[in-house]
Amino acid sequence: MHILFVVPYVPNKIRVRPYNLIRYLARAGQKVSLLTLYSSEGELEDVDHLKSICHEVIAVRHSRIRALQNCLFALPTHYPLQAVYSWSPKLARILTEFTSRHEVDAIHIEHLRGAKYGESLIGAWRQSGSENGVRPPIIWDSVDCISHLFEQAASQSKKTTSRLITR
Repeated sequence: MHILFVVPYVPNKIRVRPYNLIRYLARAGQKVSLLTLYSSEGELEDVDHLKSICHEVIAVRHSRIRALQNCLFALPTHYPLQAVYSWSPKLARILTEFTSRHEVDAIHIEHLRGAKYGESLIGAWRQSGSENGVRPPIIWDSVDCISHLFEQAASQSKKTTSRLITR
């Protein structure tokens, strides 16, 4: 089975859930490909480590400025800021191209920050007229209770600016 993981941050020993899921699937003999974003040069070590686990790893740089621009542009829209924070048109193009060139049995999209990639891929399938063809299932894995996390940060943060941002 070939599983394509789309993770809007580099899975590592700190971001343990997707990291271990990828490791265990690969160890069980599954072919795992990873599309991810990195935001610092330090994360490239984690990317290199993932290359020893995965069949293929494609990592795209995502700057903090881009993330802030995404949030700013989303303010007048219906999108939650978390859903646009990690948006990269380049990664979306790579995802569409990857699924058109490779046989993939399932696409695993991690976190609310990755949801827009699934939406973009489905839009690309519709535009190409192949939405009703045989397409791999998209699994959206958003186990974090992000609203609860932000509620805690809004009430417990020591900095006023942090409390305002999380609200």
